Amino acid sequence: MPPARLKVRRLERGHVCTCTGTCSAPAPAQLPRGRDVNCYILKVVLHDWITDKAVAILRNIGTAMAEAGVPTAKRRLFVAEQVLSTGDPLTLPKVGLDMNMMVMCGGLERTAPEWDALLDQAGWATVTSFPTPSLFTVMQAVPK
Repeated sequence: MPPARLKVRRLERGHVCTCTGTCSAPAPAQLPRGRDVNCYILKVVLHDWITDKAVAILRNIGTAMAEAGVPTAKRRLFVAEQVLSTGDPLTLPKVGLDMNMMVMCGGLERTAPEWDALLDQAGWATVTSFPTPSLFTVMQAVPK
């Protein structure tokens, strides 16, 4: 797989920048960084990857923040992904996405305990999760 190529766009107001492109475990130096870059938001990124690659992406985000001098207490990570659970009225489409991820790119949808374990393995602790009326749950994590 070729190295990750990210396009970074800084918005005029505030401290927001967006990245698009492939995210095959980019090196910390490729991620947006700076002392003010204390929050990363990933939406439907990690479900594309097997556990080892997803852990590498999450670790690299932590490393980028650490190398930029962002104080540990200010670091935040938000992950918006599908969370598999029993009794969820959206189980069928989520299971369909799970099969699609397995077939197309070797990734997978995960349960809440699996997301917690993945974040934990990468050095993050889940603070809270926000289920939404859509397919997504937003999980907030901080460094362990």
